[in-house]
Amino acid sequence: ALEEALEAMSERLEALEAELRDLPPEEAERAEELMERIEALRRKEEASEDLLASKYHDALVHGEYDDDDDDDGDDDGDSGTEEEDAGNPAAGSARPSKP
Repeated sequence: ALEEALEAMSERLEALEAELRDLPPEEAERAEELMERIEALRRKEEASEDLLASKYHDALVHGEYDDDDDDDGDDDGDSGTEEEDAGNPAAGSARPSKP
């Protein structure tokens, strides 16, 4: 899904660049706005690529894929670690882990 979003973003950047090239010289202000949007999208694209690379690295090296944003090492969307989710009362919550 992230790869598809990156591809869509890249296509949008190309479209904006084409629009910029087609503007007449008297629309310099519009061209400047477009350049700012392109730069912002490029930064976003680079950050997304870095995130994707990090996720793949985690999956390959550590054998895990933490695809939520709570940084607890699992992908179930809560803040409990695998041990907590397994029901270890000493570790915290007693919720079962989601598959």
